[in-house]
Amino acid sequence: MHSKLKNEISRGGNSRAPTPLAAFQWDLVQSFC
Repeated sequence: MHSKLKNEISRGGNSRAPTPLAAFQWDLVQSFC
């Protein structure tokens, strides 16, 4: 699960976030990884 999230982040998950809230959630995910 975590490796998949890291792959999403490394592929630019933040830039593809549809909303500021999603971008904020991605920031939280990155802080936990």
